[in-house]
Amino acid sequence: MEALTRRRFLALAAAGTAAGLGGALDRLAAAAPAPAIDFTLAEFLVDACELTYTMYRRGGAFDPPPGYALVHQFRATAKTAPEWFGFVIRSGAQAVVAFRGSVTRPDWLADFDVALKPFPLVAGAGRAHEGFTLIYRSCRDDLRAVLRVLPAGTRLVITGHSLGAALATICALDVAANTAFSAPVMYNFGSPRVGDQAFVDAYARRVPESWRIYNTADVVTAAPPQTLGYRHVPHGYALTAQTGRAFGQGDRPGNHSLVTYLHGLRMRR
Repeated sequence: MEALTRRRFLALAAAGTAAGLGGALDRLAAAAPAPAIDFTLAEFLVDACELTYTMYRRGGAFDPPPGYALVHQFRATAKTAPEWFGFVIRSGAQAVVAFRGSVTRPDWLADFDVALKPFPLVAGAGRAHEGFTLIYRSCRDDLRAVLRVLPAGTRLVITGHSLGAALATICALDVAANTAFSAPVMYNFGSPRVGDQAFVDAYARRVPESWRIYNTADVVTAAPPQTLGYRHVPHGYALTAQTGRAFGQGDRPGNHSLVTYLHGLRMRR
């Protein structure tokens, strides 16, 4: 990530952290009744999210986890040209849709499209982040075509990290409202806020089995700020893993790294 983009993101996150009342509302949402978190599934999904980055770095090549078969890989468009953004894998009666986070400059520029616009995919679902919504819509038709050929009764799990976590949130609401998979499971990691309170309410009604796993030391989860009208979706699961670095440097993980999230999950079991 370029230094200028990083500074802009840290400033945006700081604005979110400073909004105390919004933070209190987010904590109330995170405390709402929730199904029990499945730590084994969560740790597996961290690895799946890591594979989305591997796929991007290798131009689409990656090895699915043991026991899983690749169903489909998909691209999405952030600002300019299509990029590898995720995949669908399947093992028996379970399929996983995984989205990657920000890697390229266009990805980060889309992150800063923070205008809340009416969410176009589900009636009455309030407003959502314009940049996230546009990226998701660019791959939506491709994903829906894949979902239509999955066997009936498949348990659909949706996951992502960072920007990918936001895309997973949007995807879960869309899938629950507009496909045969009316009860998707959503686990994400290091998610920014995605929409306003009406979006959160619509999401909570349609996606009850949802876990937004966040590191309390991760600045990404504090953006976009509540002062712009943003709120977090439930259910939040907090862990604390402070590395002293926001995003990491070289091979050293930061507070936003999937390595740090996996460590935090293992420490809290």
